[in-house]
Order: sequence, then C-alpha cells, then structure tokens
Amino acid sequence: MGLLGALLSANANNRILAVVFGSLLVFAGVSGLSGLANRMRFGRGVAWIAGALSGFFGGLVGNQGWIRSAALLGFDLQKEALVATATAIALMVDGARLPVYLAIERRGILSALPMLTIAIAGVFFDILGCSTLA
Repeated sequence: MGLLGALLSANANNRILAVVFGSLLVFAGVSGLSGLANRMRFGRGVAWIAGALSGFFGGLVGNQGWIRSAALLGFDLQKEALVATATAIALMVDGARLPVYLAIERRGILSALPMLTIAIAGVFFDILGCSTLA
C-alpha cells in the first residue's frame, strides 16, 4: 500500500485531498491531546485495514504514524514490541516509496544533496557518540 500511495502521490495535488489530510491531522492532534488515542482499540480485523491505510497514507503524503500506532494497539503488543514493529514497518513503507520519490523529485533532491549529506553525517556522528552538543 505504501508503494501504491507513493505512485499516486505525483497526481494527488488537489484541494479535496488537502482538506481530507488536514482533517485527519487535526483529528490525530485532537485525539492525542484529549486522550482518545490512548483509549482507541481496534480488533484484529480492523487493525489489518488500518495497517493497510497507514501504508497507503505513508506513501501518499508521509503522515501515517498515528494510524499505524492505533492499528498496532489492536494486537496487544508489549511496549518494546510495539516500538520495534512500528519502526520495522516504517522502514518497509519508506523503502517502498523512496524509489518513486527519487524518480519524481530527482531534481529537487539533487539540489538539496549538500544539506542532506551534512544532516546524514550529523546523524551518524550522533549515533556513534561523537556529538559534543549532548
């Protein structure tokens, strides 16, 4: 679903889509602030559907983490397993959509390459404990 969403992202720049995703983001924020997100529990069947939607929205616009989290809560995972599973899924969704984004946005990505290189190097230095800013 992440690949499908990424493929559709090139043609998904219309006002209705912006309103739908804006509404979803507002709902996610309000549900997080109100505690509704902590009380939501999906059954396993609905969790599979929510997982598919998570991948689709992730490929389409990149905003899917809250759907993924809600879907994973339906499986009664321990905290560590939930974080590890969400991370693994995010890597798969990003791996599926990255080639599409590279094909569509090649020129923009190449123009940002110097900044991306510095940011990636900063992450590696931080992971290795080489950062003096901590």
